[in-house]
Formats: sequence, C-alpha cells, structure tokens
Amino acid sequence: MENGTQVGVYKVVKMLGAGGMARVYLAEDSRLGRKVALKVLPADSVQNPERVRRFEQEARAASALNHPNILTIYDIGDVDSTKFIATEFVEGETVRDVLLRPMPLLNALDIGIQVAAALSTAHAAGIVHRDIKPENLMMRPDGFVKVLDFGLAKLTQTSPDSIYSDRTVDVTMPGVVMGTLGYMSPEQLRGQPVDARTDVWSLGAVLYEMVTGKPPFTEPTPTDTMIAVLQRDPPAARRLRIDAPEELERILSKSLAKNADERYQTVKDLAIDLKRLKQRMEAEADQQRTGVGPVPVASHASPVTAPAKKKIAPAMIVFVVLAVLATIAIVGWVVKKKEPQSAASQRQSIPAQTPPAAPSIPSTPATESRPPGAGAGSGAQTGQVDLSKIVPNVNIPVPGDLGNLGPRKGERELAYSLLVQPTDGAAFHSTGSDPLKSGWKFSINVASSQSGHLYLIDQPENGSPAILYPTAKVNQGASLISGKPLRIGPYTLDANPGKEKLWIVWSSRPVFELQLATDLMKNPAVAQYAGKDSITPQIQSFLRKRQDSSSQAQAQPSGSEVKLISHIDPLVYAVNIEHR
Repeated sequence: MENGTQVGVYKVVKMLGAGGMARVYLAEDSRLGRKVALKVLPADSVQNPERVRRFEQEARAASALNHPNILTIYDIGDVDSTKFIATEFVEGETVRDVLLRPMPLLNALDIGIQVAAALSTAHAAGIVHRDIKPENLMMRPDGFVKVLDFGLAKLTQTSPDSIYSDRTVDVTMPGVVMGTLGYMSPEQLRGQPVDARTDVWSLGAVLYEMVTGKPPFTEPTPTDTMIAVLQRDPPAARRLRIDAPEELERILSKSLAKNADERYQTVKDLAIDLKRLKQRMEAEADQQRTGVGPVPVASHASPVTAPAKKKIAPAMIVFVVLAVLATIAIVGWVVKKKEPQSAASQRQSIPAQTPPAAPSIPSTPATESRPPGAGAGSGAQTGQVDLSKIVPNVNIPVPGDLGNLGPRKGERELAYSLLVQPTDGAAFHSTGSDPLKSGWKFSINVASSQSGHLYLIDQPENGSPAILYPTAKVNQGASLISGKPLRIGPYTLDANPGKEKLWIVWSSRPVFELQLATDLMKNPAVAQYAGKDSITPQIQSFLRKRQDSSSQAQAQPSGSEVKLISHIDPLVYAVNIEHR
C-alpha cells in the first residue's frame, strides 16, 4: 500500500512493519485528526476464511477489554475489499528491540508486572492471548507497556468460580499448534487444550529472556527447540546473570514448570510475586544510595558509612575509643606486671588454647556510652574526628595471642573462583587471570571444609585498600563463617582502569587489624566521624606484612577454581586483577 493511500477516513503515512498475517501502517484519522495504527489484511489473505476469521477475532477480543496496558481498538472496517483494524498508535519500540541492549533487572520486573496486569484483565474476561512474546509487547519511551496482537486469542466460557473451564470455544481445530516456537507452553506445543496458564508460561519465557538476554529454549533446529521445551529445563538464570536474586530464580522456575498444575495458577499470583520482589530491590537500591543497607556494588570501594540517626558529639566518640584503648593497655600492663617468673610461667598463665576474643568497639546505643556531662547541652564541639590524630603511633600492649598479631602454625585451606558478568555476554567463571572491563560485574565464590574468619580486601594500584567483606551492610560485620560455600557480591568495576589486588584472608581466629577496622565501621556513629582515613592504616599495617609472596598461600589451579593451601594461620593470598 503506497503512502497517501486513503482507506476510508484513514490516510496512510508510512509502513510500520509486517507480520505473518497483516501489515501495519501509520495513518491519520481525518475525522479526529489523530495518528492511528492501521492493521491491514493483505489481499491474498482476504480469500482465506480462516485468516479473515482470526483477523476479526483479534478486533473482537481486544475491543472487549478495557485496560491501559492493552492496545485500544478504535475501529474495524472493510473498504473496497480491504479489511483493516484501526488502533491507537504507540510510539516506542517492541521489547524485542529493547532486548538488543542489556536490560536492568528492575526494568524487566516492571515490564513483567505490566504485562501480567493486562493478561489478568483478559483472563477475567475469558480471553487467553496464546502468543505472548517480545514482538507483541510495545514499550513507550516513558516505560509504559502495551500488549498487542490478540490474533491467536482463545475464548473460554468462564464460570463464576474459575476461568479454567472445560467448556471452551476454541478458534483452532483440536491438535492444531498455534503460537510462536520457544514461547509456547508444553501443552500448547502438543496441541492440547489450553487455559490461562499457558500465558503464564509464555510470560515466564519472556521474563527469562529479559533477565538473561537469551531465550530459555533456543536450539539449532525447530525440532530440537520443541524437544527442549517438552523435556528440558532452561539453564539457571543466576548462571547467566550473577546479580539475579534467588527469589527471581524461583519465580522463573515456577512460571516455566512443564506441568501446568505446578505453575502459577493465575497470572495475578505471578504479578504479586514480581511486585514484592521489585519493591524489595527498590528499597535496597534506596538504602545503597543513602548509605544504609546492603553494600553497594562498586570496585575500589571503601567501607560504606551509614549516617547515624542521631548526631553524636565528637567528644563522646573520643571517649569511647580512648576508653577501649585504655582498657586494653591496662590489661597488658597488669599482665606485664605479673611476669617476674620465667617464660614458662607466662605460658601457663595465658594458655594459647583459649585466647580471649579480639577487642572491638562496642555497638552500644549512644545514650549508654555517653560520659557524664557530655549531653546535648555540654558544649561539645561538632565536626569530624580523626582517630589517627587522637592516638597517633600508639603501641598497644597485647597479652598472649590476643588480636592474632602474628601467624600461627596450622594448615588452612580454601577454594575460590570469580563469577564474571560482562555487560554484553554470558557470565563465566575465572581465577582472576582474565582481563576485566569497566561496567562488568563479578562475584567471589569461596568454599572450605573448615570454619573460620573470612576477610576480603580490595587494594587498587594507586589507591587506599578497603574491606569488601565483612562490612556493616554485609553479614552484619561478622567475619565468622561456617565453611559452607559462599557467594559474595556482585561488585561493579568502575571506570578507572588499572591493576588491583583482591586479598583473601582465611583465619581460625579474628585478625586484629582487620577486625578492628571492621568494628570501627560497624558502629554508624563511629563510622560517621572516623571516616576511612582512620581505618586505612589498620588495613595497610596488615598488608605490609604479607606483600612478600613467600608469606602467601600456595595456589593450586583446577579449571576455573583455585585451591589455596597455607601451612600457617591465617591463610593469605592476593588475586591479581587487571581492569581495562
């Protein structure tokens, strides 16, 4: 159809696209002066009764529905043997076009929620879409989604109790397969009777593709794809996208269950789970932006400081820190005072088998740690306190093994691997030897048969080291883990290229310098005033002793995993990462 062709009151402006059953044009409505999308049945299809019936079926199905996420039907007509449907014109692009770019998880969830809302309305009216796929979802620039093409819709006679009725009026003959391969449910693929749960499966397939960037079932031939849909499960989404939450993995798995009885029984239930997950992820994102909540995904990151709910006078902070340091000094002085005997008697007085716990700054409420006269009206000055200037170059006497000041004998073992998610490809495992790029994300997988205290430190080539694990936002600042497999992250590589070291520290007891730094940052009040300038020296003090490769663990690579073995405790190893 040429530009400028008049079809009734509609003047064709240009072709927008063509599908298997119709062509779509941008047209102008001369009566109302508005743009419309004109869907025209080709001349060779007008003689096909089945195609004409499906074409008219689409108009009847969509026009029976009133929902903002469903394309609005304006008109249906037949002018000079040209059958057409006039609908609202949606400026934007299909989800298929959107998928050419990496899609943020929140965007994928939002699209899924909108489509589910549209389908819920259709199902309540007894209409099953049967052809949900990225090409049939149009997204406006503002993110609003419209469901298109009810050409394969199936009408069901609904009962007051359920939309799943055995009394159906199907637009296709029994055993005829209608739909798009890869997005059809197993029962639809077999040509069996279908109900609204087939749309749940199709939406699950679209969700999977938006999350991972790949369709759940894509094989070299149509036959292989059909077999995969009927017999195999798709790869776990978290293998292809490391920042996908476990809850999203569960939602996708339930949506794509082979047995319809094991799927979400209504698309409304699917929408509820998607909304809950989206709200949780948005809350976590807000917490990260405000400095409260889970650790932000960032390379070269310093420990995140959380703003205290109440402003606490710097004098009180000084008092808390000095009180702790004074207590440790007194304990050390008392122990030293009691050592007129030999070294043997010293060892008897402080058994190495039962060392005291490493000191830490208590996370007590400010009202409990406030000294007399340090209240709001005490005249205490406000401002940032540099703890390194309060107690410069203090050598704290530590009795026995308190604080793990030196390595101990005893073998430690741990295995690690990196799970890397490029911005434009599938995730892969790495030992750290593969060059990484800005914007890529990575998680750290660790596992050990032992229990102990784990610390991960990021040391940029030209920057200050920072503890990535644990932090106040990750594992609540606790370094002790049971030795079970653990995934930490993901972290996003920033735009500053260079080389850095990812230090892995695996100890049977808390490491004094690292635990002190962690505890300082665990208390929001202390963290607010101390800042990283007071924490960095603690970390640097520890790393200076381990720069020599001879003091690091032995590495035994095995595929994409590396096993670390150390004959001294703690195990210390630096993973060298190149960031391009």
